[in-house]
Amino acid sequence: MQQQNLSRVYQVSRLFLASFVDAENFYDYEDVQKKLPEFFNCRLKFVEKENLHLTWKFIGETENSAISEIIDFIEKTVSETPEITVNFDKFQVWPDLSYPKQLVITGDDMENTGSGLYEALNTGLKPFGIKKDKRKFNPHITVARFRLKQKPKEKMDIPDWLDFRSKKIVFNRLGLIKSRLTPNGSIYETIKNFHW
Repeated sequence: MQQQNLSRVYQVSRLFLASFVDAENFYDYEDVQKKLPEFFNCRLKFVEKENLHLTWKFIGETENSAISEIIDFIEKTVSETPEITVNFDKFQVWPDLSYPKQLVITGDDMENTGSGLYEALNTGLKPFGIKKDKRKFNPHITVARFRLKQKPKEKMDIPDWLDFRSKKIVFNRLGLIKSRLTPNGSIYETIKNFHW
């Protein structure tokens, strides 16, 4: 039984579609990483600087034999995609400040072209056995995850000194990324980049 499970591990990959972004566009990465745990008085797991990204679609565990067909579908889909502009304008704590789970950068899909790509991927990948997400496209970049063991006694707040530089980012490429979970965090490997 254990050998069968190991065999399956090597036949599947944990995949997602994302566009990587540069932290320096938005804030001082080192300063935020240093000050925020003290301000919130809790541990935070920061996304590594080089791994900050906007996720277009989480695919999940996928049979390696299906990857080439998925690549063909993505190539066709992005070839019909117009330029996508997102205006990133603030930090937010999700789901809320009463019981924070994530610190994210949120933005506005300027022409709703990002929503169009998201819907095309979300619907088009369903025949490959990939679950369709029910949520609408909400462009965001996860900066850190809160490591809280219980709900805080008092509602948290975002500090005034947390400087954010609004930035319009034009997206014209995304990557099919393989994610491997390790005790030290996720390791990402780009299988293929797609441009439009």
